Amino acid sequence: MRKKIRILLVNNNPTSIKTFKALIEPFENIKVTGEALTGQEALEFIDKYQPDVAIIDANMPEMTGFETTQKIKELYPYIGVILMGTAASLDVIRKAMQAGANDFLEFPLTSSKLHHSILEVHAWKLQQKQKFLSNPKQISNREPNIIVVFSTKGGVGKSILAINLAVSLKEETREDVLLIDLDLQFGDVADMLNLTPKNTIVDIPTDRMGLEPKDLLQYVTIHPSGIHVLPAPTEPEQAEMIKAQDIQEIIDLYTQIYDYIIIDLPPLFNQVVLGSIERADKILLLATMEIPTLKNVKGGLDTLQKLNVPDDKIELVLNRFQTSCELKVDDIQAFLGRVNLFLIDDNSELIRYSINTGEPIVLQHKDSTVAKQLITLSRSLIETTSTPSSKPKTSFLKRIFGRGRE
Repeated sequence: MRKKIRILLVNNNPTSIKTFKALIEPFENIKVTGEALTGQEALEFIDKYQPDVAIIDANMPEMTGFETTQKIKELYPYIGVILMGTAASLDVIRKAMQAGANDFLEFPLTSSKLHHSILEVHAWKLQQKQKFLSNPKQISNREPNIIVVFSTKGGVGKSILAINLAVSLKEETREDVLLIDLDLQFGDVADMLNLTPKNTIVDIPTDRMGLEPKDLLQYVTIHPSGIHVLPAPTEPEQAEMIKAQDIQEIIDLYTQIYDYIIIDLPPLFNQVVLGSIERADKILLLATMEIPTLKNVKGGLDTLQKLNVPDDKIELVLNRFQTSCELKVDDIQAFLGRVNLFLIDDNSELIRYSINTGEPIVLQHKDSTVAKQLITLSRSLIETTSTPSSKPKTSFLKRIFGRGRE
């Protein structure tokens, strides 16, 4: 006999719990096995009975639904969580995602919509459990694609490209994508995505021997697009607390649970950069159409060659391309000694809007030329790197805003 999906209802209003039980009762494959009036009661029930999915009211007093969700995800990462509330604004959805919720349902709620959400979240739960609890050898043999975004010159648009590349890879593959900001002194990926991280890379313990894959999730921040972000330290002086060896060990840990890791590097050659380049499957080297920048990038290419980095590992991206520029593509190709250049058009107004709103171009302005070029770049990387097979998954935001693809 097929096992029923076990549900925990969490709401400080007993009448609301009764209402939701009535919505769930008609479904033979789902059973309410627990009720909790507070977040603390929910945690105690989960610890004892391990339900499949917790359905939580976002606006509970004392420990809110968001706080309860965050605690559940820290302690029991395989439990699916559905948050419910009266408003599904972008800010509320972002807050739910950052807490770790798998779905957010807005009142009033229909029985069919609740049923659909439970089934999808439970399917996610089974997938996550398989990923984290399967044979340890199988986990350690994962080969995620590591893509670094680099330039020897600052101000060329590295972070914007890294962000949109990560989001586009998530949209195109529905795989697990982590964006790491390794500009340890002045990284601003979190700011560009309008995120308020609880933790950054500096908070990962120096003693990492006992860390398990599930422990790593508490250090990342989830963006509404579904990508996970490991932010740079919030204070420049904190960069000194992290050594190059620490970075490589941290990357090693995260390769156990992500399919794609995108790394935004600082504009210089140091031990952190060299170690990341060595690990990378692809290096996106950015240039723009100014002579000083091109000279810097030419020097960077020469350095990579001296380091015996294979030519086919490097993808040269000409960012902020303008047909009206005095320099022509032929001139740049001849100067850099590279025939293949990936062109991304200049659109300063769109980029400024994206930075100020925290909305990735590939999501909010899909029909723009820049977005189409970024999506094409991500598709070319998918084709040239090996990625674990996966059935398409319905994204969290797809059901609410119609984003993503099935």
